[in-house]
Amino acid sequence: MLQTSKSLVLLFSLLVTIDGPKADKPKADKPKGEPAKEDSRLASLEKRLKGKNINDRVKAAQEIGELGDDGKPLAKALCAAATDPSPKVAEAALAALEKVRPDLHKPVAIIATYNQINPTERVLHAIGDITKMGQDAAPAAPTILSCIRFGIALLNQPSLDVGPSGRHGEELIYPCLEAMLAIDPDNVAFTKLVLQYASERFKIPGHLPGPKTSLAPPIQDLSAPMQKVRSAAIKTLGKLKESNPQHKQVVCVLVWCLYDQPTDRFTASPAYEAAQSLGSLGPAAKEAVPYLKKLKSHPDQIYRDVAEEALKKIER
Repeated sequence: MLQTSKSLVLLFSLLVTIDGPKADKPKADKPKGEPAKEDSRLASLEKRLKGKNINDRVKAAQEIGELGDDGKPLAKALCAAATDPSPKVAEAALAALEKVRPDLHKPVAIIATYNQINPTERVLHAIGDITKMGQDAAPAAPTILSCIRFGIALLNQPSLDVGPSGRHGEELIYPCLEAMLAIDPDNVAFTKLVLQYASERFKIPGHLPGPKTSLAPPIQDLSAPMQKVRSAAIKTLGKLKESNPQHKQVVCVLVWCLYDQPTDRFTASPAYEAAQSLGSLGPAAKEAVPYLKKLKSHPDQIYRDVAEEALKKIER
């Protein structure tokens, strides 16, 4: 049991993605020329926090903590470092976060130590707390993204899961997707992750289909839990705004998903869900209109209905 716990902690640590922080505006009461100097210092600390030397990463985290409120621009980097493969670095990062962003410290610490000292229920509560904070919790995005990847890893490697049939993996993923939509929906790493899982079963090109295009055969069969994850990813794409930097790719992937129509009525239809998501995007999904009109001629009534509903929302 101890060995399994150690494997889980290591796996979670290795899945961290460190994104650059969004710097706060310099304080107005600082002398002229001081903001540039302070920005340079923060940039140096962030670089050291991401460096190869463990001791230097620890020292960088400690120095950020000593800055107090002035270290807020590096809260995102600290949240990423909270799942560092080195326990020393992770501990130092969490200690610094408590001084820099005390409101984020508790939930981030709980999520970062999942399967080490915190059960799933506590982690889900912590994810909920971050979600309620909205965009004020944007620096916690790296921690939430790591949690999504950890949940996916549990689904793909059942022997590592702590629950039956990947249950805990699923329990983590869905609230994390909602959390990201609440705190940082335009996050590039988040959008890429959702696009990846929405097109998990097929190799989807980076362009819209041609007039005589059909979807290539699947490159892999998905397990039942991963089918659910793909379904959640397709639905999540419909909740992204037009301001998202990868909006065109979002529409492109959803259009390709319209071609994925399982003949088994007991299987969730990516085409049906993609049509719903395109409708949710509204006029921003105007490029999908020709493909939805084509879906309106489908022999199955459910596809005709969902295509018509989506077109009403897009063409309003």
